[in-house]
Amino acid sequence: MPCLTTLALAVTLAAPAMTGAAAPAAAGSGGGAEWRTAAMEPAEVRALLEAELDARAVKRMSFYAQRVLEELAAVATDDAASAGSGAALDPRATDRLREAVRRFVDAGERSGLAREEQIAFLEQAHEERYSGPVPAGLRLADGRLDAKGLLRGVTGYDRAPAPADPLADRRYISTIAAEGAATLATVDRDETAPVAVVAPEPPVEELDPKIADVLARVKGDGFERVLRVEQGDTLGLIARAIYGDSLRYRDIFSANRAVLGDPNVLPVGVDLYLPPS
Repeated sequence: MPCLTTLALAVTLAAPAMTGAAAPAAAGSGGGAEWRTAAMEPAEVRALLEAELDARAVKRMSFYAQRVLEELAAVATDDAASAGSGAALDPRATDRLREAVRRFVDAGERSGLAREEQIAFLEQAHEERYSGPVPAGLRLADGRLDAKGLLRGVTGYDRAPAPADPLADRRYISTIAAEGAATLATVDRDETAPVAVVAPEPPVEELDPKIADVLARVKGDGFERVLRVEQGDTLGLIARAIYGDSLRYRDIFSANRAVLGDPNVLPVGVDLYLPPS
């Protein structure tokens, strides 16, 4: 695990009590708030957020968003180290980021936030608190974190929810305490209570043309799938198309070390082996 000194270069570890949330716009015709991801002044964000969430919900969401950003920094650090030394990627970094995202989504559900609101919250937290690099497999064309793709890939909107685990939160927070997380004290004591399973929200958008293009170019099936890289491809896009999870760009990179030297660089014309799902 990267040391906290390394992570501190990219993430502000002490999260303000009332910051890091997405920006909800004024209430729409349906009576609920319409959240948006456009940049807003911090004072506007705080005022609108306080109108939507109570202080405990803000504290909970800020805490878990902070964990996602810390683990994102750890993944970026691991990617850079692998590119520089040729060492294998650490799968534990991937697992920790996945777990942090799952906990963030669970916190959003407890707070009554819809999926799009959770995405907006994480985007705002990333914009306000994160200054480190975003792995190429997890970023949009403009360089920002693809929060929607990350949450969708890890949680699987259209997959059945996992059974509830009453002790999961207690184990997770105990692990954080062992790591000496500075923000642990901000979490309410009832965070360790059992959590009811909430049915996932089905996807509603049509298939992205970029995803369709990648799928159309895949050769073979099962254990022998291959894709030739074209201009505009990224490992994250390919992972999202093949597995529905952009974070699996690390699996594709690890399976193609013979032709790839950096998870953030994808040469055009290379034939990539696609590991089985």
